[in-house]
Amino acid sequence: MAFAGPLANLAIAITMPVVFRIGIATGFLTTPFFSDSEHLVVSTHSDWLYIAARLGSIALYLNSILFLFNKMPVPPLDGFSVLKGILPKAAIGFHDMVASHPALRWGGIILAWFAFPFVGRPVFQFITRLLGS
Repeated sequence: MAFAGPLANLAIAITMPVVFRIGIATGFLTTPFFSDSEHLVVSTHSDWLYIAARLGSIALYLNSILFLFNKMPVPPLDGFSVLKGILPKAAIGFHDMVASHPALRWGGIILAWFAFPFVGRPVFQFITRLLGS
């Protein structure tokens, strides 16, 4: 079950660049001169396509980030649940104790918060290179 969320994030993160590349190839979308997480691509035609491109840009960036963050092996993220499946039986009791301790769960969220700048910028740069910006 811990894989469902990250797999959905990965599916969106793989699908959106394909859709964007098709839009760029057909001339409906283009990469902006200055891009950000909301404007990885922009419409060359209509308002509704501009809104779709903006929502797609946000979906691509957020799902790419979520995929990476959810795999961190700290509570309460999904990677911590996956860790339980690969730990030796002797360590599962310790894992369960850590997973049930509220302070340690908050520690995982705080760790993810501080890790974001080190993950977010490289993900953004990878996506913009992938789209040809």
